[in-house]
Amino acid sequence: MLQKIKDRLFRKPAATPAPMPNNELRDPVDPFCFNLDLVPTNNDWGESGESFFAYMMKKYHFQAYFLGEKAPTKDFLVHFIVDAKYTYSFLVQVKTPIQAQYTKQETKISVPDFNSKDVELLSNHTDATYLCVVDLNRQKLYFRGVFGEKNTISSIATTHKLDNNPDAQQRNGILLYQLAKEVIKYHNEIIFSNKPNFKTVFI
Repeated sequence: MLQKIKDRLFRKPAATPAPMPNNELRDPVDPFCFNLDLVPTNNDWGESGESFFAYMMKKYHFQAYFLGEKAPTKDFLVHFIVDAKYTYSFLVQVKTPIQAQYTKQETKISVPDFNSKDVELLSNHTDATYLCVVDLNRQKLYFRGVFGEKNTISSIATTHKLDNNPDAQQRNGILLYQLAKEVIKYHNEIIFSNKPNFKTVFI
């Protein structure tokens, strides 16, 4: 089962065009950078971050379905197909700061507006749940598991990242393979076997 996922992740990524930010805010030199003189709103930036997240998932053969405003603490339901019999899913909340804030050594990135109530609502869902912080300027996504968490998450480690740089294809495949393994393990232990206290490696 896992070998089929590995084969899919490490083949050539899907050839889909990268999403562009709002045309009025786009920098003419670097299309993934906003012209800050035009002062983009949080909604502009957030929508571009969500589009970039969906693009990166599709690029590596995952399907991300936007859940809309009716699901305020979970932006996407993400599916990956193992074979004709098995399809797994997980939930992702996407956060896109206008200006990504890193620690001095860049070992962590700040998470905007994700308080303890948001954390609890997301972590209490029956599906595997993740938080993703998008740095649009660097074209990177950072992941953290949100399993059984109760407290506000103000920053996450930069360890588990997807990078839109062509040189990062191998690293991206490894990360998504680890993510797929964890989601399958979560389904087997929590949903099917009812084992409590699942521990995520995405911390």
